[in-house]
Parts: sequence; structure tokens; C-alpha cells
Amino acid sequence: PDILQTKGINRRTFKRARLSGDVMFQILNASGNPIGGNFKGHLSDVSKQGLSFYIYTSNEKNARLLLGRKIFIQFALPLQDQTKTIERTGIITSVIDHQFNNFSIHLKFDKELRR
Repeated sequence: PDILQTKGINRRTFKRARLSGDVMFQILNASGNPIGGNFKGHLSDVSKQGLSFYIYTSNEKNARLLLGRKIFIQFALPLQDQTKTIERTGIITSVIDHQFNNFSIHLKFDKELRR
């Protein structure tokens, strides 16, 4: 990120908004059907094209296995005087280890968020 910033390159197309709250996600198979159970995470930020959230897992291998996987995710988006539940599918583009079994998961939506 530092090199990109030094060169004046911004890899993000849309502004990200910091948000907090819980997310629920499920891993999808090649047919788009959920496999396994629900997993929980904590929302970090969101943009029109994707979001990032944190998970806690004692097994680093399991976190790394999420990279490149398609998931279904559900989270609450605060809007003026109400909250809207958002459901999207997308691809996990990055898994970053933040030490102490905390990982940030970065997701690109299959379909952008609209106003």
C-alpha cells in the first residue's frame, strides 16, 4: 500500500465507509449452494463493490482456505432513520493475519450495492 500511495496509485474505485456490526457468512460450493454452517465476523468497512470484516479463529489454515472462495454474506447497513439488512454473494480476495488469531477478510461483491 505504501508503494502505491507514493506513486499516486489508488486501487480502490469507490470510497469506503467505516461500519461496525456483526456479519454472518456461509461458504458456497461451485453451484452456489451453502456448504457447512454459518460463520460470524465483525464488520470493518464497506463500499459499493465490497467490504472487509474480521474473524477470530485459532486455526490459521482455516482462515487461509477462505481465499478465493465464494461466500454468501448478510449484514446490517444503517440508513438515516432505519437499518437495512443486506445480503450479497462475492469472492474473498484477501485474508490478512493481524496476529493473535484475528484475520481481516476482504470481499468483492458479485453485484454492487446501490443507493
